[in-house]
Amino acid sequence: VILGSVGVGKSSLANVLVGRDKNYNGRSFDNGCFRVSPGVDSVTKKTCADQGNWLGDTNNPSFTVIDTPGFGNELLEEEKTIENLVTTLRDEIKYVHVFIIAFKQTDQRMTHALRSMISLFEKMFGDQFWDNAILEATHWNHGEDAERIRMKSEP
Repeated sequence: VILGSVGVGKSSLANVLVGRDKNYNGRSFDNGCFRVSPGVDSVTKKTCADQGNWLGDTNNPSFTVIDTPGFGNELLEEEKTIENLVTTLRDEIKYVHVFIIAFKQTDQRMTHALRSMISLFEKMFGDQFWDNAILEATHWNHGEDAERIRMKSEP
């Protein structure tokens, strides 16, 4: 399950994990699922699952990736997002191996929306939530200058 704020790149990451282009247009899915937009507006409207082979390699095992709407919209829309996410996980997915919490590499602070989302999942799954959570920095720049700056900074 990929979680995060609006516009952090959840759909792009989901697409790459199943071997699609990171800018896939989501043409095979409804509600904006797995569709990537260059803007910062929310594209994914519902929680959606897709199956594929890890990084698209048929020699790799098959798995399910779940694209979710971003957190950080208006309160009413956020409540619908949470309700749809919980219902999908409970009724369709039933078991989650890992939660990927995506954030932009350039984000300097945790947003209120991200903090609320993490709090919600801690309440739903207890402390065990963190045993199955991965933090993912998106929009990572791989240029020489960016790499030089990263290598000079203290971890």
